[in-house]
Formats: sequence, structure tokens, C-alpha cells
Amino acid sequence: MGKKFLGGLLVLLMSVIISFISWYIVFYNDFWGIVPAIYGGIPSGVVAGLLFLITDANFLADDNKYKRFIKRLSTYSVLLIIISVLFAKGGDWIFEISEYFKNKAGR
Repeated sequence: MGKKFLGGLLVLLMSVIISFISWYIVFYNDFWGIVPAIYGGIPSGVVAGLLFLITDANFLADDNKYKRFIKRLSTYSVLLIIISVLFAKGGDWIFEISEYFKNKAGR
């Protein structure tokens, strides 16, 4: 990131906070609703933030500030939703994918 290192860390921190709050709101049913927010919200925020920084640096260039803001907001929202669904409903999805390929190769 070069000169924008602190800005990148700020984006990552804000991503974690936004994801944590979103998970807390979705899974809030009592005080213990904070456990899934910590367990799933923080890692999904980190992953979404990192993917957003990569996507923003490589693909979201526009001269118009308003269009760039809309592109960034929509891209981050879609990334966060997809990653949160994978973390919430996917279970151990990396293990499932690796087992699928092991079984497919063994046939």
C-alpha cells in the first residue's frame, strides 16, 4: 500500500467494526448473541476488508468521486454479505471443498 498504509489499516479496522455490528444485530436474541458476533463477525470483517482493498486497488478506478463512492460501497457490501454467509452457513467449508476434491480424484 505504500504511503496509504495507515489508510488501509483504518479501512480494515472499520471493516471489522461494521462486520461485528452487523453480526451482532442479525444474531441478537439475548446477551449471548455477542458470541457469534465475535466468532464470525471479526474474521469475516478481516477477510472482507482485505478482499475489498485488493479489489479497490486493482479494479475500482474512476475519476468521478460520486461514482467511485457508489462502486466502493456496493462492492464492499456484496463482499461482506457473501463472506458472512459463507462463515455463518458454510460451516467448515474449506474442509468440505478439500474432501470433495479428494473423493472426486479417488473415483
